Amino acid sequence: MRWACFIVIGAAALLASCGLAAEYPDFSANQYRLEGHRTLPDGNASGPAVYFRDGPALRYEGPLEGRGISTVIYDPAREATYLLRSTASVRRRQFAGAQPRQIAVRLSAGETPQPLETSWAALGAENVRSVGGCRAAGERGRLWRPRRPIARNVTRTACITPDGIVLHLMENDTVLFEATAVGRGPQPRALFEIPETYRIMDDAELALAEEEPSGG
Repeated sequence: MRWACFIVIGAAALLASCGLAAEYPDFSANQYRLEGHRTLPDGNASGPAVYFRDGPALRYEGPLEGRGISTVIYDPAREATYLLRSTASVRRRQFAGAQPRQIAVRLSAGETPQPLETSWAALGAENVRSVGGCRAAGERGRLWRPRRPIARNVTRTACITPDGIVLHLMENDTVLFEATAVGRGPQPRALFEIPETYRIMDDAELALAEEEPSGG
Protein backbone atom coordinates (compact mmCIF):
# COMPACT_ATOMS: atom_id res chain seq x y z
CA MET A 1 0.00 0.00 0.00
CA ARG A 2 2.88 2.28 0.89
CA TRP A 3 4.58 1.60 -2.45
CA ALA A 4 1.30 2.23 -4.28
CA CYS A 5 1.10 5.64 -2.63
CA PHE A 6 4.64 6.48 -3.76
CA ILE A 7 3.81 5.37 -7.29
CA VAL A 8 0.71 7.64 -7.42
CA ILE A 9 2.68 10.62 -6.10
CA GLY A 10 5.51 9.95 -8.55
CA ALA A 11 3.09 9.68 -11.49
CA ALA A 12 1.44 12.96 -10.53
CA ALA A 13 4.83 14.68 -10.37
CA LEU A 14 5.75 13.28 -13.80
CA LEU A 15 2.48 14.46 -15.33
CA ALA A 16 2.97 17.93 -13.86
CA SER A 17 6.52 18.13 -15.24
CA CYS A 18 5.18 17.18 -18.68
CA GLY A 19 2.44 19.80 -18.51
CA LEU A 20 -0.35 17.23 -18.62
CA ALA A 21 -1.73 17.94 -15.14
CA ALA A 22 -2.12 21.70 -15.70
CA GLU A 23 -5.67 22.78 -16.42
CA TYR A 24 -6.01 24.36 -19.84
CA PRO A 25 -7.63 27.85 -19.88
CA ASP A 26 -11.38 27.86 -20.47
CA PHE A 27 -11.20 31.14 -22.48
CA SER A 28 -14.39 32.40 -20.85
CA ALA A 29 -13.07 35.97 -20.49
CA ASN A 30 -14.70 37.82 -23.37
CA GLN A 31 -15.34 41.20 -21.75
CA TYR A 32 -12.18 43.03 -20.75
CA ARG A 33 -9.73 45.90 -21.19
CA LEU A 34 -6.15 44.67 -21.58
CA GLU A 35 -3.31 47.19 -21.54
CA GLY A 36 0.33 46.48 -22.28
CA HIS A 37 3.25 46.92 -24.64
CA ARG A 38 3.30 45.18 -28.01
CA THR A 39 6.07 44.49 -30.52
CA LEU A 40 5.13 43.20 -33.97
CA PRO A 41 6.71 39.84 -34.92
CA ASP A 42 8.88 41.48 -37.60
CA GLY A 43 10.21 43.91 -34.99
CA ASN A 44 9.53 46.94 -37.19
CA ALA A 45 7.03 48.56 -34.81
CA SER A 46 6.34 48.57 -31.11
CA GLY A 47 4.54 50.67 -28.55
CA PRO A 48 1.73 50.79 -25.99
CA ALA A 49 -1.29 48.67 -26.91
CA VAL A 50 -4.81 48.35 -25.54
CA TYR A 51 -7.33 45.63 -26.39
CA PHE A 52 -11.00 46.24 -25.59
CA ARG A 53 -13.25 43.22 -25.99
CA ASP A 54 -16.96 42.80 -25.41
CA GLY A 55 -18.13 39.49 -26.85
CA PRO A 56 -17.42 39.57 -30.59
CA ALA A 57 -16.76 43.33 -30.59
CA LEU A 58 -13.10 44.36 -30.50
CA ARG A 59 -11.22 47.65 -30.35
CA TYR A 60 -7.44 47.75 -30.68
CA GLU A 61 -5.20 50.75 -30.12
CA GLY A 62 -1.52 50.16 -30.84
CA PRO A 63 1.05 49.26 -33.50
CA LEU A 64 -0.35 47.68 -36.65
CA GLU A 65 1.71 46.27 -39.51
CA GLY A 66 2.06 48.82 -42.32
CA ARG A 67 -0.21 51.32 -40.54
CA GLY A 68 1.86 52.65 -37.66
CA ILE A 69 0.14 53.33 -34.35
CA SER A 70 -3.52 52.76 -35.12
CA THR A 71 -7.03 52.61 -33.73
CA VAL A 72 -9.05 49.73 -35.16
CA ILE A 73 -12.54 48.45 -34.36
CA TYR A 74 -14.40 45.32 -35.33
CA ASP A 75 -18.10 46.16 -35.61
CA PRO A 76 -20.23 42.98 -35.33
CA ALA A 77 -23.27 44.80 -36.73
CA ARG A 78 -21.40 45.44 -40.00
CA GLU A 79 -19.29 42.26 -39.74
CA ALA A 80 -16.27 44.34 -40.76
CA THR A 81 -13.12 45.92 -39.34
CA TYR A 82 -12.32 49.61 -39.71
CA LEU A 83 -9.20 51.72 -39.28
CA LEU A 84 -10.22 54.94 -37.53
CA ARG A 85 -6.83 56.53 -36.93
CA SER A 86 -3.25 55.84 -37.95
CA THR A 87 0.15 57.52 -37.78
CA ALA A 88 0.90 56.26 -41.30
CA SER A 89 0.89 58.95 -43.96
CA VAL A 90 -2.67 59.10 -45.34
CA ARG A 91 -3.92 62.33 -46.87
CA ARG A 92 -7.33 63.70 -45.88
CA ARG A 93 -8.44 66.05 -48.66
CA GLN A 94 -11.69 67.95 -49.05
CA PHE A 95 -14.49 66.13 -50.81
CA ALA A 96 -16.69 68.14 -53.19
CA GLY A 97 -15.83 71.43 -51.50
CA ALA A 98 -17.18 70.31 -48.13
CA GLN A 99 -15.32 70.49 -44.86
CA PRO A 100 -12.81 67.62 -44.55
CA ARG A 101 -14.25 64.57 -42.78
CA GLN A 102 -12.46 61.90 -40.86
CA ILE A 103 -12.40 58.58 -42.66
CA ALA A 104 -12.99 55.03 -41.44
CA VAL A 105 -11.09 52.73 -43.81
CA ARG A 106 -12.36 49.19 -44.10
CA LEU A 107 -9.56 46.67 -43.56
CA SER A 108 -9.10 43.32 -45.25
CA ALA A 109 -9.34 40.11 -43.26
CA GLY A 110 -5.55 39.77 -43.37
CA GLU A 111 -5.05 43.15 -41.68
CA THR A 112 -7.62 42.62 -38.97
CA PRO A 113 -6.13 42.40 -35.45
CA GLN A 114 -7.32 39.44 -33.40
CA PRO A 115 -7.59 39.02 -29.63
CA LEU A 116 -4.32 37.54 -28.44
CA GLU A 117 -6.06 34.45 -27.10
CA THR A 118 -7.73 33.50 -30.41
CA SER A 119 -4.89 31.38 -31.79
CA TRP A 120 -4.29 29.66 -28.43
CA ALA A 121 -7.95 28.74 -28.04
CA ALA A 122 -7.88 27.31 -31.57
CA LEU A 123 -4.89 25.08 -30.75
CA GLY A 124 -6.79 23.17 -28.06
CA ALA A 125 -5.45 21.45 -24.97
CA GLU A 126 -4.09 18.45 -26.87
CA ASN A 127 -1.71 20.61 -28.92
CA VAL A 128 -0.03 22.59 -26.13
CA ARG A 129 1.94 21.85 -22.98
CA SER A 130 2.44 23.77 -19.78
CA VAL A 131 6.00 24.77 -18.93
CA GLY A 132 5.39 26.40 -15.55
CA GLY A 133 3.60 29.14 -13.71
CA CYS A 134 3.74 32.88 -14.46
CA ARG A 135 2.51 36.24 -13.27
CA ALA A 136 2.04 39.66 -14.90
CA ALA A 137 -0.06 42.78 -14.25
CA GLY A 138 -1.05 41.41 -10.84
CA GLU A 139 -2.57 38.29 -12.42
CA ARG A 140 -1.50 34.66 -12.16
CA GLY A 141 -1.43 32.26 -15.06
CA ARG A 142 0.44 29.38 -16.63
CA LEU A 143 3.02 29.32 -19.38
CA TRP A 144 1.88 27.42 -22.47
CA ARG A 145 3.82 26.34 -25.52
CA PRO A 146 2.65 24.55 -28.70
CA ARG A 147 3.82 20.96 -28.89
CA ARG A 148 4.93 21.67 -32.45
CA PRO A 149 6.71 24.94 -33.43
CA ILE A 150 4.52 27.35 -35.41
CA ALA A 151 7.32 27.55 -37.98
CA ARG A 152 10.86 26.25 -38.37
CA ASN A 153 13.04 27.53 -35.52
CA VAL A 154 10.14 29.57 -34.12
CA THR A 155 8.82 28.84 -30.64
CA ARG A 156 6.03 30.83 -29.01
CA THR A 157 5.26 30.86 -25.32
CA ALA A 158 2.27 32.56 -23.69
CA CYS A 159 1.35 33.31 -20.09
CA ILE A 160 -2.42 32.82 -19.97
CA THR A 161 -4.85 33.27 -17.06
CA PRO A 162 -7.28 30.43 -16.20
CA ASP A 163 -10.08 32.36 -17.96
CA GLY A 164 -8.03 32.88 -21.11
CA ILE A 165 -6.43 36.34 -21.02
CA VAL A 166 -2.92 36.46 -22.50
CA LEU A 167 -0.63 38.36 -20.13
CA HIS A 168 2.70 37.73 -21.81
CA LEU A 169 3.65 36.48 -25.28
CA MET A 170 7.12 35.57 -26.53
CA GLU A 171 8.55 34.39 -29.83
CA ASN A 172 11.89 32.73 -29.12
CA ASP A 173 13.62 35.41 -26.99
CA THR A 174 11.53 38.37 -28.21
CA VAL A 175 8.68 39.67 -26.07
CA LEU A 176 5.73 40.35 -28.38
CA PHE A 177 3.32 41.45 -25.64
CA GLU A 178 3.59 42.26 -21.95
CA ALA A 179 0.43 43.17 -20.01
CA THR A 180 0.50 46.08 -17.57
CA ALA A 181 -3.18 46.19 -16.53
CA VAL A 182 -6.24 43.97 -16.82
CA GLY A 183 -9.85 44.99 -16.21
CA ARG A 184 -12.70 42.52 -16.65
CA GLY A 185 -16.33 43.41 -17.29
CA PRO A 186 -18.58 44.94 -19.96
CA GLN A 187 -17.02 47.69 -22.07
CA PRO A 188 -18.79 50.88 -23.30
CA ARG A 189 -20.64 50.18 -26.53
CA ALA A 190 -19.43 53.47 -28.05
CA LEU A 191 -15.88 52.07 -28.19
CA PHE A 192 -16.92 49.69 -30.95
CA GLU A 193 -18.96 52.10 -33.07
CA ILE A 194 -17.87 54.34 -35.93
CA PRO A 195 -18.58 57.98 -34.97
CA GLU A 196 -21.26 59.64 -37.10
CA THR A 197 -18.74 62.27 -38.23
CA TYR A 198 -16.70 59.62 -40.07
CA ARG A 199 -17.02 58.72 -43.74
CA ILE A 200 -16.69 54.96 -44.41
CA MET A 201 -14.45 53.96 -47.33
CA ASP A 202 -12.19 51.12 -48.36
CA ASP A 203 -8.62 51.55 -49.62
CA ALA A 204 -9.69 51.43 -53.27
CA GLU A 205 -12.34 54.14 -52.78
CA LEU A 206 -9.87 56.28 -50.84
CA ALA A 207 -7.25 55.97 -53.60
CA LEU A 208 -9.85 56.91 -56.26
CA ALA A 209 -11.04 59.89 -54.24
CA GLU A 210 -7.45 61.11 -53.88
CA GLU A 211 -7.09 61.10 -57.68
CA GLU A 212 -10.26 63.13 -58.29
CA PRO A 213 -9.97 66.94 -58.47
CA SER A 214 -11.33 68.76 -55.43
CA GLY A 215 -14.58 70.60 -55.76
CA GLY A 216 -15.22 74.12 -54.56
